[in-house]
Amino acid sequence: MNARSKILDHPGVLATADGEIAALLDEHRAEVLREAKREVVAWLTKKAREYRSTKSHQHRLQADAIETMASKVDRGAVRLFLDAAGKDTREGESTRDAETCGRCSRPFDPTDMRFDGRARYRDTRFCRGCVDICHESTDPFHRCLVCAALAPGGGDDRG
Repeated sequence: MNARSKILDHPGVLATADGEIAALLDEHRAEVLREAKREVVAWLTKKAREYRSTKSHQHRLQADAIETMASKVDRGAVRLFLDAAGKDTREGESTRDAETCGRCSRPFDPTDMRFDGRARYRDTRFCRGCVDICHESTDPFHRCLVCAALAPGGGDDRG
């Protein structure tokens, strides 16, 4: 049970005020998350400046990546601690629908049977497109989410 549910179920809360209290709780939560987003973006920007100040080529590349992440967080491309419905997922529960790919999160399309299509690959939790991308890797030490799930006993069985 989360804090919002505890407040709404508290005996001191009138049943007639549930809607108003729920709206206030949602508004407060949104305000807290906006502040957290601002803090994360500020911290990422500060880290990028620190890395860039060393004048190292490697640190410059890392600073570029950090700035890209800050930009994504700032514009909402990365939604911190939220699932698609706006629910908090920090407790570790999975928010992924069983009918979506375990890697790209796109819904399965059983009619798209192309080698790189959106149909489910065999009885796995991945689409054919993600498995195809994984199988095209030329890196002999390649390990990804798809490889780990498809390999029996944790080995690399992409053959």
